[in-house]
Amino acid sequence: MDRYSFSKLIALIAGILCITLAVQHNKSSSYFITDNIYGTTWSITSDKYINKSEIKDILNKVDLIASNYKENSLINRLNKERNYIHKIVNEPWLCSMLNTANYIETRIASYGIGLGHISANNGFAPVFKEMSKSYNDSDTGNWSFELISNDECNVFIGNNSWLDLSSIAKGFAVDMINNFLKDHDNYLIDIGGELSVKGTNKGDFWNIGLQDPKFMTNKPIYIISTNKWYSIATSGEYRNYKIKDNIKISHTINPKTLNSIKNNLLSVTVINDDDIPVTAFVDALATAFNAMGYKTAYDYANQLDIAALFLVDEEGDINIIKTEKWYNLDL
Repeated sequence: MDRYSFSKLIALIAGILCITLAVQHNKSSSYFITDNIYGTTWSITSDKYINKSEIKDILNKVDLIASNYKENSLINRLNKERNYIHKIVNEPWLCSMLNTANYIETRIASYGIGLGHISANNGFAPVFKEMSKSYNDSDTGNWSFELISNDECNVFIGNNSWLDLSSIAKGFAVDMINNFLKDHDNYLIDIGGELSVKGTNKGDFWNIGLQDPKFMTNKPIYIISTNKWYSIATSGEYRNYKIKDNIKISHTINPKTLNSIKNNLLSVTVINDDDIPVTAFVDALATAFNAMGYKTAYDYANQLDIAALFLVDEEGDINIIKTEKWYNLDL
């Protein structure tokens, strides 16, 4: 073999070796991006590169639509003009969020997004001058919705209501990122505890810890291990509360009593395992179950074959209780 042919052979071997090493490196490596939004932290772990600025564009778009902190968010602009039917066009994201909220609210009495003014008055969001000062009228929280098409809908907001999408916006943002990552097979999206997990973590199962309410630092009380595509949402009051006049006030409002919830349910985690799982749905459902209380929510979830895990305070001890669907998923 002459020197030229030998050099080409060496170059070919070196090239194959480099490709092999690159493939093995990519199999064992992961990309991680993180930042802050919605008053919390978000992160994505993936086996493929993800452009952070494009993810931030999605998150910022949801924020401009659904934020209950931004005075000029789209939802707050609607809130300021109540007792009026808003005809919303070319806003598919807002229509989708309202459609999901309406679906849950018309089926579960413990869920309601029209009580934002009560939540704000309790100190969990800004109080705007246009908010109603009445909290106990029979029409408090009243609103209605009609979906015309994917990007067109009608919404009516009553005088004593203020729509608050905080129970659904993070989950919806996860769904929009899911859609953006449709060509990715392995990743974990986490926006303040609302998750989408898909595929594997460098060939292994993803391990997702559910927080132990007894600890302020991150300490799991339960580990979800999976290589499936799931949407996961958790709702709980053990950290999200305030003390007002020596009374503990939680963030979540029960639409039936118009008061912050008081029960022994520390947190509830809900999983959606549809072919294309919807995080906004389980985000709202977890909030509804949290307000509903453990016993009623547990029975409801079993009747509708919903995977849910409840952390229940039983005289100072924490009991972990799972629905039949949760057991069937073998988590």
